[in-house]
Amino acid sequence: MTTKLDASAPQYSCIQILGEPIQKVAQRVGGSADHTLSKEDILALLNSQHNSKSAKYTDQVHDSLLKAIQASSSQAFNFVDVWKHNSRVAIQCKSTSSKIEVSKALYPPEDPTKGQAHRGVRLEPKRFFRFTEPSSEKVKIAFDNNFPGGRLANVIQTGPSKFTIVSSPENEPPINDSPWYAFRINSAEKHQIITIEFAYTAGLHRYLPKISYDGTHWQSIDPSIVSRNGLVEDGTWGDGTGKGFTASFPLALDGHTIWIAAQELITSDRILEWSQKMVNAHPFISFSTIGKSNGGRDIPMLTINKGNTPKPTVVLMGRQHPPEVTGTLAQMSFVEALCDNGYLSKQFLAKYNVIVIPNVNPDGVDQGHWRHNGIGPCTDNNNDGACDSGKGGIDLNRDWQSSNEPETRAVKQAIEVHSKKGIAFFIDFHSTYKDVMYLIEVNEDASGKAALDSRVLDWMEKLSAREKDYQIKLIPLSRSNPIVPKTSEGWIDKTFNAPAVTYEVGDSTPREKLTRLAHNAAYALIEHLTK
Repeated sequence: MTTKLDASAPQYSCIQILGEPIQKVAQRVGGSADHTLSKEDILALLNSQHNSKSAKYTDQVHDSLLKAIQASSSQAFNFVDVWKHNSRVAIQCKSTSSKIEVSKALYPPEDPTKGQAHRGVRLEPKRFFRFTEPSSEKVKIAFDNNFPGGRLANVIQTGPSKFTIVSSPENEPPINDSPWYAFRINSAEKHQIITIEFAYTAGLHRYLPKISYDGTHWQSIDPSIVSRNGLVEDGTWGDGTGKGFTASFPLALDGHTIWIAAQELITSDRILEWSQKMVNAHPFISFSTIGKSNGGRDIPMLTINKGNTPKPTVVLMGRQHPPEVTGTLAQMSFVEALCDNGYLSKQFLAKYNVIVIPNVNPDGVDQGHWRHNGIGPCTDNNNDGACDSGKGGIDLNRDWQSSNEPETRAVKQAIEVHSKKGIAFFIDFHSTYKDVMYLIEVNEDASGKAALDSRVLDWMEKLSAREKDYQIKLIPLSRSNPIVPKTSEGWIDKTFNAPAVTYEVGDSTPREKLTRLAHNAAYALIEHLTK
């Protein structure tokens, strides 16, 4: 039986060691990943790292870590779980619940302007890379990115049957470490085996390649045949430990077209197809566009209103970040469960309306961006393929405070229009290395002390009851964090005082599991809202 969480009680006491792989930290202090460190060990380790400048964090962060550890009532800390973010490593701790894990990650303060500066977006041209037989002009193999979501900066033949795929981000670094690639291969040769190698002008290899023979149906490349070079700490994928500078795998050609991508291609057209399918299946769902992107693409919205009466609204949105495909897959399954005409669905839709904004960043999705949105009208003054004027090229999930971008303004306006009876719940679907939920800490007790949002915790408890073998991971976000107001979650919390969650789905979460979890998360939300 799951222990009920006390939302006002302190749930965590967590330490972070930056800039060093967890295995090396554990080995250096004479233990393994489950080794226990005393408070003195942790303090000495942090001081030695800081003094040697081997850790990539500031004096401010160092001081805050020391104060957090010194103030903690705990005298020993376990390497319970590992959460990686770029080169940073956090040591997390478990909550009082056996099924719900609450973690507090003290990441270095983010530059307040990060993701918000309008930088020139490099419009990657649609191109073909053709390689001929040495003795003739006959094309032996060709690569291209000439389809929505394609990303292929260059192809270099680095051996008789080896081809290096180069992917570059839409902006110059720094940029989130989500190197997207998507390309197509055509070959006149049958029964030929080539080697595909990935290389990046920024970032590290992250995604286990997916393969398709029609551009629609996808499967993962067998991870056992994918070799990675550098930073590979174990043999896993999808939790940040499988990253490398490069990766390669053998590919058998059979004369047919083959698509290779970082994740399944769920582009704007595919999202529109799904939206139309939902409208055709349910008379209480309507489709509209709420605005245009920087590049002039429609931003779609589904309105789910049974009875056409004003009710409190549940807001579901996704794809602020283009590569985060598993978030889109989860969002689709979540919405389908809300509308499945079962007992729970009927009970829920009698009391609530839902708006679904499934593709906030259609330019980034269709242009194969790593992170940012597209650009508006611009000029290329030096003919280098990059816009030298015009807005865009920013992280939309850092634009919710300033609202510089048309995508953010359109979504905010749509939410405000549907908020007349209040916002009952907000979920923003994303993807990261593994499944995790971010929630805002709220002031719930008389003292004003920050606590976990009991509304979100009740939802999680109901999900836990449905997923008895699933460990739910929660990461609270403080309202005092300067990044929070810039995010969709922070804006919802401040504007409507509504429960707001960022629903992050693991890159490599098995798709059957992803669907089941999304269905049960939807049913659990219904149980929470209709209790």
